[in-house]
This record gives sequence, structure tokens and C-alpha cells, in this order.
Amino acid sequence: YINLGHVLLEFGKPADIRRALECYNEAKQKDPEDKSVRSYIAQAHFMLEEFELASCALAEAVYYRQGDMQLRFNQATCWEAWARHVLLKKIHERDMTYDAMIEEVKSSIATLVSAIRVWKSLQSEWERKSDSERRTIASTTGAPKRFLKEMDDITSHVDYCQHLQNVAHTKLADISTKNDTMQLQIEAIAKQKAKSAKEAEVWEPRLAQKSFILSDSVGRIAHSCCLWLFWLWSFCMN
Repeated sequence: YINLGHVLLEFGKPADIRRALECYNEAKQKDPEDKSVRSYIAQAHFMLEEFELASCALAEAVYYRQGDMQLRFNQATCWEAWARHVLLKKIHERDMTYDAMIEEVKSSIATLVSAIRVWKSLQSEWERKSDSERRTIASTTGAPKRFLKEMDDITSHVDYCQHLQNVAHTKLADISTKNDTMQLQIEAIAKQKAKSAKEAEVWEPRLAQKSFILSDSVGRIAHSCCLWLFWLWSFCMN
């Protein structure tokens, strides 16, 4: 199942990645002790931009292999990517309420805090290792040269996450302002409706009374006209 999943993952199309996920999950069910399959599941979710699911799979993988620097690197990368994905969305692209948007942006800020913590921890640990130890660790990854380059450039990840934090706080303030404006508009509409209803309660009895007086007056006029016409008819007949 794992090998088939790898083949499907190479195609890169969403449908193939979904099928790869099915293979990986099947492999996980058959051998729950296989620690590597969790990182494959995380990779598939990451390729589908399902960053929360990828993060959950990586968290489980890290739990079993806490000393694995590549897994922790991938975990920080996933958190960084998820926060970026959230913050790049425009307000009109979010099919949710302002309150839900606020919670989503707050979650991205918390995610960035976690990512920065892991990046700094990895950087500190990496700096304490010798070149030989670094090469040994890199050799256990699928792309040793790339891993070495990325590990030497962790500072840029920290800086980028801090930049995203600033973006998140600005976006949070913007959404909160729009939410407050909308709430004020809703309250104003509600007050106007309440005022209109209260005025209607006051004026309805008065209008009903005027209508009654008018109807009575019209009735009296009509009665007088009938009497006058009857008198005129009687006069002409005589």
C-alpha cells in the first residue's frame, strides 16, 4: 500500500493524491506501529493544502519520533504554510461570519507562535552539532543537500513567521473594525424598528378614533342629503 501510495503521489493530481491517502491510511490500519506512514499521510494532506490535517498527522509522527529533526522541520513548515494560506485569503473569499474570521486569524497567530518556537529550537540544536553530525542527519532525509541548505537558513523562516504575525495582527484589526461597524448598523436598524413599532402602538388608536369620527361625520352628511332629496322630491310632487 505504501509503495502504491508513493506512485500515486508522484502524479501530483488531486484525485491521485486522494487515492494515495487511501493507500497510506490502509497501510496505517494494517500496521499501526509503522511510524513512517504518518509522515506520508501528512505530505499528502500538505500537497492538497489541507494544512490542519497535515499538522495533525505530523504531530502524531513527532510524538513517536521526537528526536527526528526532519519531522519537526516539516511540522514548522506546515504551520507556517497554514498561517500564510489563512492570511492570503481576502475577506470576500471567506464563506464565514466576521466572528469566525476573527477566530481563524487568531488561530493563525497561535500557529505562527508555535512555528517560531520550533524553528528556534531546531536552530539552537543544529548550531550545537558538528559538520559530521549534520551530514549524518541529512543523509537520513530524502534530499540531503536541500535539507542542509534549509537548516542553515532557518533564520529566514523565523523572520518570515514574524512578518506573518504582523500581517495577522493588521488583518485582525481590519476584520474587527468591519465587524464592529456591522454590529453598529445592525443595532441601529433594530433601534429604528423598535422605534417604528412603538410609534405605531401610539398612533394606531388615534387613527382608529379619527377613522370612526370621519365615518360618523360621513354618515351624518349622507343622512342629511337623503332627507333633503326626499323633501325636494315631495315638494316637486305637490
